[in-house]
Amino acid sequence: MSGAISWTSRHQTIVAQSTDEAEYVEACEEAMEANPTFGRRTRHIELKWHYVREQVRKKELYTRKVRSQDNLAYLFTKPLAKSRFESLSAKIGMCTRKAGI
Repeated sequence: MSGAISWTSRHQTIVAQSTDEAEYVEACEEAMEANPTFGRRTRHIELKWHYVREQVRKKELYTRKVRSQDNLAYLFTKPLAKSRFESLSAKIGMCTRKAGI
């Protein structure tokens, strides 16, 4: 699996009861999207909710804690101060556009 950024936007298929649950579900969706054996038509399979856990168990995927100030996902999910936005943007290789160019 090569990244956490997906080029689609969609609503989750469940109503999460916590941020942790929402992030877990999204991690499962992203992991399945990267694996061609899973697709939109097989999402009803109950195993999908535990796909990430299974991949971690097999040592094919690892998870690690990311401090809030280093969380790149905040670029796309939170309103940020200009300095924080620029700092996180630089970490993913985004550059600022100069006025008049």
